[in-house]
Amino acid sequence: MRILGISPLDKDATVAIVEDGKILYAAAEERFSRKKQHRGFPYEAVRDALRFTSSRPADIDFVTYAFYEWDQEFELIRDSFEQEENHPLPRAMRGLRGALRAAGQEVPERQNTIPGLRHPNQTLRRDWKRRLLYRIAGGSPAISRMLTRRDKRLFIEDAERTHGESNRELEKGLQEFGLQGKLKRHEHHLAHAAKAYLLSGFDRALLVTLDGYGSGLAGSVSLGEGGEITRLHNIRFPNSFGSFYENVTAALGFRPDRHAGKIVGLAAYGDPEILSPVLLDRIAQDPGDFRLFENLNVYFARHLASRFPMIDVAAAYQHVLEMVACEMVRYWVKKTGCENIVLSGGVIANVKLNQRIHEIEGVERIFVDPNMGDGGCASGLALYASRNLPASEPLENAYLGPSYSDAEIRTALAQESLSFSRSENLAAEIAARVHAGEVI
Repeated sequence: MRILGISPLDKDATVAIVEDGKILYAAAEERFSRKKQHRGFPYEAVRDALRFTSSRPADIDFVTYAFYEWDQEFELIRDSFEQEENHPLPRAMRGLRGALRAAGQEVPERQNTIPGLRHPNQTLRRDWKRRLLYRIAGGSPAISRMLTRRDKRLFIEDAERTHGESNRELEKGLQEFGLQGKLKRHEHHLAHAAKAYLLSGFDRALLVTLDGYGSGLAGSVSLGEGGEITRLHNIRFPNSFGSFYENVTAALGFRPDRHAGKIVGLAAYGDPEILSPVLLDRIAQDPGDFRLFENLNVYFARHLASRFPMIDVAAAYQHVLEMVACEMVRYWVKKTGCENIVLSGGVIANVKLNQRIHEIEGVERIFVDPNMGDGGCASGLALYASRNLPASEPLENAYLGPSYSDAEIRTALAQESLSFSRSENLAAEIAARVHAGEVI
């Protein structure tokens, strides 16, 4: 059985062709368009996938896509928001102003140099009007509650628009390739879990996914055994650590969909104890689960960033992510007795989080999907639909896309009039340049 997998088209559009549980080809459209995190139908990647695998449209049994139809996604989002409304806010959130005053007294004087910052205690630079807005919108419980409800409406409107655009582009693209009528849609987090599990080489493993949003969820916990996947628990949206981390990334002045790694770096310089209690007051933890209150209110993180050192804000968000996620995983490790952990979803791009999960007592081995974001969904569902039981072969390398010969590379360089040289010992030269402070 030969299956074409296509990832969600809203970002990082990616294509894979899988046959009988083996990935024959996988590549992102950005490799051809040269547009980072390319959105829209991956025409060039589909064309190259068919060429590389000598496939005709008639050879493709069906096409997998990791989202339901929009009307079904809409119902899942609305149901998630309605459930959230039924949960009362923690009392600790009402004492936010006092908690922030106490936290402010814990900020130390710092003189050490931090690359990229004017001063180690640098806060988000905004004028007084912006700071006042953030204080009111993020620090007042009544206003925050109102804005959170508004943000839910905006989320639904934006999701309706993007899903609608993606659906139209998907149908149009499939028709142009003669693949109409072969589309099969599936739940988003199954794609994440299946991809990582079936490439891990583990027969039995605990599968954990964490991301921004997917089919009404922001994460999942499943048991993989003998090539089959059994869902144990769903983490309902908007209890999303993807949104949680995107908020602080944007609040600190970076692009939320691209620069989250910079927050991990900033966090290493800060003191997580200063603001972690404030963040934890907004989180309810149950055995194997958690809820993030008013998680869509972007102004709360901006209020913190305009009032506290950027490094302390980053450190708190990173620490709380590690603490809450690990507590959840620890519960399911103990409940299932699994020694092997498989991780996927955009939040799993956080290497410190992965390290902390690996350190959980009882965890012996861990596998992290190398394409843990939505791009990996292209091959996830295709692998699961075409798997060879009891399990697929483990992933040996990630070189699954197009390749270019030395002659093609030389021709391309010559066409652009670029100078080049070929090193006799490439590894040694790269090491020397990195040691000299160059960026490779």
